[in-house]
Amino acid sequence: PLGAALAAVHLSVRIDPHAGRDTFEPTIRQQVSGNTQQLLASVQRTYIALAQRAGVTDGAPIIAATGAITGWRIDDDTSGSRPVEVDLRVDVPGGTAVNFAVTVTWDPRTNDWTLESPHGAEAFAMTDAHGDYTNFFPTGS
Repeated sequence: PLGAALAAVHLSVRIDPHAGRDTFEPTIRQQVSGNTQQLLASVQRTYIALAQRAGVTDGAPIIAATGAITGWRIDDDTSGSRPVEVDLRVDVPGGTAVNFAVTVTWDPRTNDWTLESPHGAEAFAMTDAHGDYTNFFPTGS
């Protein structure tokens, strides 16, 4: 399960518009399944708007306080190469938390995880999930 959680985090960050065109475009093309054209167009539109506001050019990353992915939860059996839904918790500036679900699948052809985009132009499904999340950064000693 930890591999699926780490893949979900890694791919989620790499397809975010803030990562910059040189990062999100190849990630969406190579490591996302589903409606990648619609997702790519949506991320590109968002990137253009954010880059203009931030004064960023040439597809560079946009530096912003986007929050930190701090926890994960997998409810389903993760045996085999079937899709694994990972609920992620993001602590955003201002002290709030946002929960969203990402689906990743182990691809034996590439020997790597792929992120599924079943939500059309959205890679993430916002959730109202509450409960126990495993922290990426353990607390205490």
